[in-house]
Amino acid sequence: LGLSSRALHILPGDRDASMALSQAFVGLGRHREAERILSNLVARYPDSPEVRYRMADNLALMGQLNSAIHHYDILMRLAPDSGDFRRSRAGVLYGLGRVDEAIGEWKALADADPPDLKAMINLGWAAWHKRDFENAFAYGSRLVALQPNRTTYLRFLANIQIERGVPAAALRLAQRILDLAGTDKDASLLKAKALFHLQRDGEAMAVLRRLVQEHPKDRLILFHMADFLDQIDRKLEALEFFDRLVGAYPQNAAYRKRRARLHYELGRYDEALAEWKRLAKERPYDAEPVEQLLEDAMARQSWKDAFAWIRELSGIRSLDAGGWLRLTSILRELGRYEEALAAADKAIALDPNTLSGHYFKAEIYEKLEDWSSARTIYEVVLTHTPNSMRALASTMHPSLKKNYDPA
Repeated sequence: LGLSSRALHILPGDRDASMALSQAFVGLGRHREAERILSNLVARYPDSPEVRYRMADNLALMGQLNSAIHHYDILMRLAPDSGDFRRSRAGVLYGLGRVDEAIGEWKALADADPPDLKAMINLGWAAWHKRDFENAFAYGSRLVALQPNRTTYLRFLANIQIERGVPAAALRLAQRILDLAGTDKDASLLKAKALFHLQRDGEAMAVLRRLVQEHPKDRLILFHMADFLDQIDRKLEALEFFDRLVGAYPQNAAYRKRRARLHYELGRYDEALAEWKRLAKERPYDAEPVEQLLEDAMARQSWKDAFAWIRELSGIRSLDAGGWLRLTSILRELGRYEEALAAADKAIALDPNTLSGHYFKAEIYEKLEDWSSARTIYEVVLTHTPNSMRALASTMHPSLKKNYDPA
């Protein structure tokens, strides 16, 4: 930054010095300052592919993807044969949700001669993101075949093997990376994950403990240790690591949620509820803390609290069939039967195959002593599941049986 500024002081307006200064600002995360310099350069050199690319790339890093794609489209007219520009433009298309266009570009580059390996790994990541692990595996295998000692590709393939449920293959790949690199933190983590999936918990724990000793402040290692301890039901130890993570990264909602869940599972309900309430207040768009508060209220049969939380949840996202069924249950317990019947109808409309909504309605009609309506609902259930013991038994209830004709 200092050298670039000095060069501009000596040569005001120099293109190369301005480009260097903009890149220094980008490296420091000062994207607005970089944008001001690059906007001036684009105005002065509108047909320069290098200037245009730096502008597009900086806008993409700022999250201004529509503006970035505008510059990439111009760049494609200026340098249509540049694989680097096409690949980067495809990344912006992917970010804009134009997934098919992005994948089409990456495939064209990956299938070229020679193949664009960066485009190929992007295809692998895109497949992984879609949970299409077989395609991700195909791309990873191809990359490793082309560059068998490239640790980035070996790590990718090892992760995919874990997702595919082939931890033994992942373990071999992780060990191969360690043999090549000597020490590799990410490969050691992969080794621990593979050992865990192979149910070799003691060996996995030994790897993680060594990593924690060597990298006591590494958030990824601390998280894996906490997660591992949680999964093998050593929750107090897991909580210690999540305490460390939240202490170091107090704004990280994922760590706070996991810690709150551990508090709850350990019977520390006040701590868990207090954290979920703080998260619900701080993150009004996040449904997860409200879901947890709703589940707790329903478990405690605190129906007024449950009703308040499900109302808040419905303000964050539309209720699905399960949500309407929960509301039906809450309203029934509050004695608000007509509203409960309406909520059950919403659940049935969203999922016509659900029987729970019908059962809720029948039970509510029974509470209202509307035997005819209850019998009608049970008969609807029997048209779907003729052998439903619950519906058959209910229709044999004295209050319903007298008017029930199984024929």
